[in-house]
Amino acid sequence: MAGAMAVELEIGSIAAGGDGVGRVGGLVVFVPRTAPGDLVRARVAPAVGRRFVRGSLEAVLRPSPDRVEPSCAHYVIDRCGGCQLQHLGYDAQLGAKAGIVRDALTRLARREVGTVAVAASPLHWRYRRKLTLAMRRVRGREWVAGLHRFDAPDDVFPLTDCPITDAGVVGIWRQISEHVDLLPDAAALRVAVRALSEGYAFVVEGGERWGRAESRALAAAVPGLVEIWWTAGSRAAPPSGGGPANRRSRGSRGSRGGPGGARGPDRRGMRGPRPGRMPARLMTVPTRRQAHAPVSVDRSAERVVAAGSDRAGGRGAATGASFVQVNAEVGAAVHAGVVRRALAYDPATAVDGYAGTGTTAAALARHGVRVTAIEADRDAAGWASRTLPPGSRMIAGRVEDVLSRALPADVVVLNPPRAGLDPAVPRTLAQAAPPPRAVIYVSCDPATLARDLARLDGWRIADVQAYDMFPQTAHVETVCELVPPSAHQRAAEAGR
Repeated sequence: MAGAMAVELEIGSIAAGGDGVGRVGGLVVFVPRTAPGDLVRARVAPAVGRRFVRGSLEAVLRPSPDRVEPSCAHYVIDRCGGCQLQHLGYDAQLGAKAGIVRDALTRLARREVGTVAVAASPLHWRYRRKLTLAMRRVRGREWVAGLHRFDAPDDVFPLTDCPITDAGVVGIWRQISEHVDLLPDAAALRVAVRALSEGYAFVVEGGERWGRAESRALAAAVPGLVEIWWTAGSRAAPPSGGGPANRRSRGSRGSRGGPGGARGPDRRGMRGPRPGRMPARLMTVPTRRQAHAPVSVDRSAERVVAAGSDRAGGRGAATGASFVQVNAEVGAAVHAGVVRRALAYDPATAVDGYAGTGTTAAALARHGVRVTAIEADRDAAGWASRTLPPGSRMIAGRVEDVLSRALPADVVVLNPPRAGLDPAVPRTLAQAAPPPRAVIYVSCDPATLARDLARLDGWRIADVQAYDMFPQTAHVETVCELVPPSAHQRAAEAGR
């Protein structure tokens, strides 16, 4: 940093994103890898005319009682950007996430909330069922596969292990890494391994050509693989690390696959083609007992599948690389909490927005609720439509485009991607007559949740519950239960 100076400050809290926050005079300083209670020396750039600045940690002069030794060598040596909070004890991580959620709701949404509880994850390590990596060519041909440094996001360091990722997923990646010559020829790729119920899926983004012979050879070399997905393209958007921020691109208005579902790259994974990209191609290789199964091609969906697999069938088949819980135990708790909250209003009708494969919609329908599920992803919508009973329905489309057709409803569940709600969604809810008895909003980003709550003028927070879906990172899942303005308040607002 040209002209940078060293300052000493005490860290008071953790901000969204994981940086510690301290103050020097009237200047707010954000310092990565610090803990509340730390006294640190940080280097900051000149801040003329600015109220805040980001600093780099030079030394911990007095460590916080909450500070612990990180368990991952990559976190320390390679400055891995996938995790942000490994230097905090787990209770301190939960406290930091509670503060992040509360700050967003009070400061950004300007809502009164009390203490925010964060439900702990049963697993603090080895909980992630997905590993996303950047691959780069070095010295012309040699591959380097790994994650990005938090302070140098263009750099990729080689990954040997990721202790927040399931050991089986890491093991499959190690097998794949022994056969990188079978991957598409490109300067850069983005790859991911996901755990499925019956094996593992491998997702590849990048490269212009990848023959079926090579993908089959890869599957033969790695017997645990049951699905191989490939999206062609000259550019492979790299992840910034192994944490939830790389789960799936949040610019899309698609779903996260149900409360607690895979949000990944963050998002939250490959749910399907990105705008302007070639369609995703699914190459599901037959198991050993299906070794001679014929291959069928579903041209309409641009997918290649193996006949005889329970995932064959093209349109309407469940896409295993898409809607998989990244943290299964916490995902199940989020799902159960959402269903419980919705049923507490004794609804006859409900809307499940951003429904994914319809897990929440199906659960409500099993309790006799007539559900309208809305999902933009064609494959997920097709799958969900097959799981809903008569009286419930699936609409394939964007929530902002079709929500008005699904209202009125007693309860609305919204589970948007990281980008949050399109502005049309709060407007539609405000105009609904009668309004829903409750909106259950599932969020993976407190900032976009707060923004959307500010747009739901008059709606009151009845309850809020956060979940630690991603230990060791600054990411937090929040379920917010909202109730509409009273009839008197609505009349007063209409007369403005």
